[in-house]
Amino acid sequence: MGVSAADFYTGIVTDVYAALRSTTFDAGRYLEFVRDAGQPALELGCGDDGPFLELLRRGIDIDGVDSSQDMLDRCQAQADIEGLRIATYCQPMQDLALPSTTVAPMVGVRGFGSGIGGPVVGGGVARWIG
Repeated sequence: MGVSAADFYTGIVTDVYAALRSTTFDAGRYLEFVRDAGQPALELGCGDDGPFLELLRRGIDIDGVDSSQDMLDRCQAQADIEGLRIATYCQPMQDLALPSTTVAPMVGVRGFGSGIGGPVVGGGVARWIG
């Protein structure tokens, strides 16, 4: 099964993640999607930045989910520096259980391609998209 994302993305990994990641995601394509699909939005695997904070900067009502509390702590620290109010939830995507106020389109699903921890789509995500 491998290492879970929650266990992998901790400590030094979160410190070097931005410098070593192989790709970044342009918030522009997600902005268009959210404007068409409606708000609030939800970014699965929001990590410490990605499109999540940029969408907030552009006035989008968005929440974030990530299985790594360390990544969410880094995201919160950046949001604090910028004066952004964020709502994030630390939980694996396959166990997604959010307040009903965050029933939103899915965006920024970087976690689906990570390959860490095995399959990520399960009952939790299916409840929100199915």
